[in-house]
Amino acid sequence: MDLQRKKNELIRKSEVMRAYAEGEDLEWKLKKEFKWVDISVPSFNWSVYDYRVKPKIKLGSYKSRGNLIIEYEGIEVATFWASYCDLNPSDQAKVDEYIKQLMNCHIT
Repeated sequence: MDLQRKKNELIRKSEVMRAYAEGEDLEWKLKKEFKWVDISVPSFNWSVYDYRVKPKIKLGSYKSRGNLIIEYEGIEVATFWASYCDLNPSDQAKVDEYIKQLMNCHIT
């Protein structure tokens, strides 16, 4: 690992630990896994696990030509055809739950 890359990794780790110290929720996963899991008291064993601040999602949704478009931070993440799904922008709780499961995050 080159020196700059190592510095960037140390900065990232320190930011995660600082966020935890300030009361932010964290997630962790085994290095070779993909699924992030909530953790309440991290050990910060960086050689085995990776840690991150639990993402907070802000969603938007709108209809376009009968389709439901779901956006995450301005990027379209899902399109549902109205005739094939029961999601609609007026049922924000159902949309939030679907995206929560899809992205393994919590909705703010």
